[in-house]
Amino acid sequence: MFDYSPKPHPYKKLGGWLLAFVVSGFLALPAEIAGLLLEIKRANDFAALYNAAFAEPGNVLPGYQPAWGDFISFFPSIVFLVIAILIVRRNPRFLLLYQLACPIDVALFLAGIFADGLFAGLVDEIGRAWAILLIIPITLLLAFACFPLMFYYTQSVRVRTYMGTDEYLKLALFTKKIKGPEPAAPDVPLDKSAPWIEKIIV
Repeated sequence: MFDYSPKPHPYKKLGGWLLAFVVSGFLALPAEIAGLLLEIKRANDFAALYNAAFAEPGNVLPGYQPAWGDFISFFPSIVFLVIAILIVRRNPRFLLLYQLACPIDVALFLAGIFADGLFAGLVDEIGRAWAILLIIPITLLLAFACFPLMFYYTQSVRVRTYMGTDEYLKLALFTKKIKGPEPAAPDVPLDKSAPWIEKIIV
């Protein structure tokens, strides 16, 4: 028997840059945790070698002391993981979460600078005015770094076709009045009876 049923448009399933963003979202948090654990191990190994060779009583090099900034740095990776899950599930709130996370990420960056004493150290080294002039462009760069991916999500035909609706634009904060691109294939209800893996893999 031959199956003459039309094949779904490739954009109906994950692929292209959208697949790359989803995969990176799933890999970012494990990679960051592994990096932190490796950094802790290296610092502790160095402290152990130093203490064994050079340490004197009352002058022992401590091991790695995790700071709150180590865990705050996980925030973007956690957000991208949740966004990846929402995209896989075709949940239209993924763009809302992304737009909410961008200003929060900038705020956490600024909070980390002041909480970790980095700003105070810069003030001592180069003065308050130069410290502010150094931090402002870095903060602006971090803020504007959100726009390329936001532009992709709002203007991509693949994303619009894959989601099967423009609801993700209407639910987001800054794109309620943006008209999304025309889908490459007509919107059709998702086949809920199909195995989930068949819904997302080309």
